[in-house]
Amino acid sequence: MADRERLLSSVLTPPSAGIAYIPGRSAAVKEKSRAAIPETVKKQWTCPGSPLWYIHHGLSRQKKGGFRERRRTVIMKVIEEIRLANDLLLQVRDRSHPVAADTTRVAVEIVVPVPLRIEYFESIEDFDLVKAIFGDPVDFTLTNERTFVHNDERGFVFAELLNNFKNDVLQYLEKPGFPARFVRSKLADVKKRPHRYRLKKVK
Repeated sequence: MADRERLLSSVLTPPSAGIAYIPGRSAAVKEKSRAAIPETVKKQWTCPGSPLWYIHHGLSRQKKGGFRERRRTVIMKVIEEIRLANDLLLQVRDRSHPVAADTTRVAVEIVVPVPLRIEYFESIEDFDLVKAIFGDPVDFTLTNERTFVHNDERGFVFAELLNNFKNDVLQYLEKPGFPARFVRSKLADVKKRPHRYRLKKVK
């Protein structure tokens, strides 16, 4: 299965695409990456039983025939929206899902979309680079979780995790300089580790 995952990864990020296919990026960039996928590969996606068909549809084979779900579907619920002092809009999302019949993985996800502004960067080239890779806005995401929580305690644990976040992180996100620092940190990561984004060395 690991070999199939690597195969799919190489297909979704062909050298001709120039930029890696990254979930969460803008629809235009995703479409550009998909357009570079060879037609022969796309045909395998629609051919039931082929390795790429199983991967593309989130399925894996069983020894006795048939197929089963390979990925767990997690339903995201927006629990709360908070307008920060720096005018950013923070979303609190519930990413919890059952682990067993009587236990749950409780997960609180914080998402803050940060709009890009040219004044955050030293050059228009840096602005364009970040926008091409991450899209606009760039999402700041933070997840706090606890596994194997008894179902009866799920609500209490979720509230505790959310309260811890508000006490520890909320003040940092509300600072006026947070948006600029965050998007510049994304640029710094691209320049430091361009291979993570399927790019050559970036000046």
